[in-house]
Amino acid sequence: MQKLLLWLDKTWSRLLLASLACGIGLFITMGFLMDGFEKKVYETRHLELQRMTEMALNTIRPILEQQKTGGLTKEEALTEVRAIVRRMVFRDIYGYNYIFMSSYEGIMLVQPFEPAIEGTNQKSLRDAYGLPIIEALIEKAQQGGGFVTYYYHPPQRPEPQQKISYVMAIPELGVYIGSGMYVDDIRTSNRQFLGSLLGVCLFAFTLILSIQYTSLHPMFRSYRMLTDAFSRLKSHFDPKTRLPVAGYHKGSEAENLLTGFNQLLSDIEHKTEALRQNEMKFRTLFNFANDAILIMHDEVIVDCNYHTELLFGLPRNEIIGSKPGILSPAYQNDGRPSIQKAENIIRTVLHGQPAVFEWRHIRGESEFIAEVSLSRFDIEGDAFLLAILRDITERKEAEARLQDVHEELLASHNELEKNNRELKAQEEQIRHLAYHDTLTGLPNRRLFTEMLQGELEQANKGINTGAVLFFDLDNFKMINDSCGHAAGDQVLIGVAQDLINVFGYKHMIARFGGDEFVVLLDDLHDIEEIESYAARILQLVKKQVSFCGHRFQLSASMGIVLYPQDGKDVDEVLKNADTALYAVKNSGKNAWQYYSPAMQAAMVQRLSMEQSLRDALDNEEFALYFQPIVNAGDGKIRGFEALLRWQPANHGMISPLTFIPIAEECGLIVPIGNWVLKRACLFALRLLERGYADVFVAVNISVKQLTQPDFVSTVRMLLAESGLPPGCLELEITETVLMNSVEENVEKLLELKRLGVRLALDDFGTGYSSLTYLKKLPIQVLKIDKSFVDDLTSGDKTSGMIGSIIQLSHRLGLQVVAEGVETYEQQLRLQDYNCDMIQGYLISRPISEADTLSLLEEY
Repeated sequence: MQKLLLWLDKTWSRLLLASLACGIGLFITMGFLMDGFEKKVYETRHLELQRMTEMALNTIRPILEQQKTGGLTKEEALTEVRAIVRRMVFRDIYGYNYIFMSSYEGIMLVQPFEPAIEGTNQKSLRDAYGLPIIEALIEKAQQGGGFVTYYYHPPQRPEPQQKISYVMAIPELGVYIGSGMYVDDIRTSNRQFLGSLLGVCLFAFTLILSIQYTSLHPMFRSYRMLTDAFSRLKSHFDPKTRLPVAGYHKGSEAENLLTGFNQLLSDIEHKTEALRQNEMKFRTLFNFANDAILIMHDEVIVDCNYHTELLFGLPRNEIIGSKPGILSPAYQNDGRPSIQKAENIIRTVLHGQPAVFEWRHIRGESEFIAEVSLSRFDIEGDAFLLAILRDITERKEAEARLQDVHEELLASHNELEKNNRELKAQEEQIRHLAYHDTLTGLPNRRLFTEMLQGELEQANKGINTGAVLFFDLDNFKMINDSCGHAAGDQVLIGVAQDLINVFGYKHMIARFGGDEFVVLLDDLHDIEEIESYAARILQLVKKQVSFCGHRFQLSASMGIVLYPQDGKDVDEVLKNADTALYAVKNSGKNAWQYYSPAMQAAMVQRLSMEQSLRDALDNEEFALYFQPIVNAGDGKIRGFEALLRWQPANHGMISPLTFIPIAEECGLIVPIGNWVLKRACLFALRLLERGYADVFVAVNISVKQLTQPDFVSTVRMLLAESGLPPGCLELEITETVLMNSVEENVEKLLELKRLGVRLALDDFGTGYSSLTYLKKLPIQVLKIDKSFVDDLTSGDKTSGMIGSIIQLSHRLGLQVVAEGVETYEQQLRLQDYNCDMIQGYLISRPISEADTLSLLEEY
C-alpha cells in the first residue's frame, strides 16, 4: 500500500509527461489528417457546385415547360430565366458564390460579380495557360454537363487562380448555366480552421491538468493514513472486525474513509446472514418445485430436486453424478443424434444465450416430451447450467388437436376472406357500373345528376355558380344506320377519349346515353371561359371519320345552361339544357347556344305541333296537291308529283318545310307516308279510269319509310287493294339512301322494280352520290335539283354541268326531269340539252285534286 501511495505522489509528473506526449501526438496526427480532410472538403465542394447548378435548373424548369407548351416565346422565357439566375447568389463558410449563364455563342448573359462583361462575347477568353475557357464550358455543357478546371485571373486578385466550374445545358434556350469555386479559397479556409482547432485542444489539455492536480493531491494524503489499517486486515478477515477511528480528525478524509469501511463490513455481515436465509428458502423451493430442476457442471449432473425423481422414475443418487445423456434416447424427433444436438445447445448457452426448447426423454420403457429451459449461472468463476423441465406430452397432444381445428378454421377463414374479396370486387364493379357508362367508361346520368344536385345546393346558397354543357353528335344515326352500331360505338368511344385527353378530370364529363354528352363546369362564372370550353369541344368533335367505305363528317350541337339563374334543381337544369340543344338543332346544328325562356316557348310550340300531327290523320287534315311533269319538247303532261299539304282546323295552311322534319323526328313520317301512298294510288286509278293510261303519279319516299322491313309488302298491298297497275306509280327517293344500309335498300328497290313500279332519284346533286353511284341504283328517272336549274342561264360552269349530267344519264338509259323550271329561258336551254321532262312554276304550282283534273281536260 505504501508503494501505491508513493507511486500516486509521482502521478502528477507522469500526467504532465503524458499530456505532453498526447499534445505532440495530436500535432502529428493532425498533420496526417489534414490532407485527407482537404480532399474530403474538395469532394464536398464539388458536390455542392453540382447541387447548386441542378437546383438552379430545377428552379427555372417551370418557365421551360411554359415555353414548350407555347405559353411563352423563347425570348420571353430567356428574359425570365436571366432574371431568376441573377438573383441566385449564395454564401457559406468559404465566401460568396453565384450562378452564371452564357449562350452557346459565348455571349455572357448573367455574371453577378462581373456585371460589366454581361452582354459581351467571351468565347475568346483563355486561361493562364492559353486554354479556351468558354469553349471548354460550352463543350462540357452540350455533352450533358460536368466539371471543368482552368486557371482564371479575376479582376480583384493579383494572379491567376485555379478554378473549378460545374455547368449544365439548357438546349431549349440555347444557353448553359454553371457555378464555380477557387481552390485556394478552400485551402486557406481549411488551414485557418485547423489552426483554431489546435488552439482549442491545447487550452483544453492545460485546463484538464490543472483540475487533475487540484482534485487528486488531497486524496493521496488520505490514502497514506489508511495504510496501517489495511495491513492489520491482510492477515485475517473477520466481518465482525471494526477499524478504530480514534486518532483521526473528525470529518477528515481518512476518518470518512474508515467510517465508511466499517459500515461496509457491517453491511457484509448483514448480507451474509440474509444470504444464508435465502439459501435455505432456495433449497426449500428447489426441492418442492412443481417442475424438474437439474444443475450441471462440466457436463455432469451435480444436483436435482424431488420432482426430477418423479419425472424420470429414478432415485436421486442415480441421477447425481451421471451425464445428462442417460435421460435421453439416441435420436430426437428431427432425426438428429441427441448427443450432437445437446452439445450445440449447451455451447450456445455457455456463451450467454439462454435457450428454451422441446426435448424427448426416457422414462423407463417409454418416452415423453419435455419443455426445457436452459440457462447459465456462475459461481466463483465456474460456469453452471440450470435446466428446468416440464412434461408437455398432454399439452402437445392438445396442441395437435388444436392445430387440426386451427387448420380447419384457417381454411374456413381463407374461404370467407376470398368470398369477401370477391364480394367487395363485385360491389365495386356494381358501383362502377351503376355510376359509369359501360361503353365509354365516363360517368353516367346517375353520377352526373348526383354531382349536379350537390353543386346546385351550393349555388342556391350563393356559394358558387357554374354551367352545364349538353351536346350530342349531329347525324350520328346516319353512321349507325349505314355501318352498324359497332361503328357508332367506335365513334362514341373516340369522342369520350378525346374529351378526357384534352380536358382531363378537372370538370365532370358524362355520357347520358346514345350520342348525348354533358359537361359540368362547376364553380365557374367567367362567361369567356365557359364559351372557350364550348368552342373547344365543338372543334374537338368536328372531324371526318371513315367506316364501311364511307366518309362521315362529325360535328356536335350544344345547349348551355347557367346555374342557378337558368335552373334551381336538376330536372329544370337538364330540361333547359335539352331545350337549348334542340334550338341549335333547328337552327342548323354544329353550334352552341345559351338557354333563354324564348326557347321554352318554341319547344312548347313544337310539342303542340307534334301532338297536332298525331291527330291530323284521324281528323283528315291532310290533303294531296299535285304538280304536273310535262314533256320538255311538246309540253304534254307525262305525270304528276303528289305533294302533301296540312291544314289544321282553325289554322291556315302549314308548310311541309315546317311539319315534315317534325314528323321525321317523332316517327310519324311512316304512317303519314303510307297515307300519302294510298291516296296517290287512288288518284292515279281515277286518272286511269278517265283514260289517262300513260300518266303516272310520283310519290316522295322518306328514307325511314324505305328502311321499314315491310315497305315493299306495303306497296304491293296498296297496289293490289287499289287495282292500280304498278307502272302508273313512281316512287322518288333521295340520295341519302346511299348512306343508310345501302345493300339492303338497293335490294328493296330491285324488288320494287321487278314489281313494275317506276323509280326516280330526286334532288340529284345535293347529297352524297355521284354519277358512278347511279349504276348501283335500279332507277329509271333522274330528277335534277332546282339549285342547278336556277343557275342555268347564268352562263357559269353550272350550265354546262347540267348538259353533261343529261348526256351521261341518257347513256345510262335514264330519263331526266328538271325540277324548279320557272322561266322560258330555262325551258329553252333544257330543250337544247335534250332534257326529257320539266317540272316547275312555269308549268303550274301544286294544285288540288279537282284543279288537277280540270288541268288535264284543258291539255
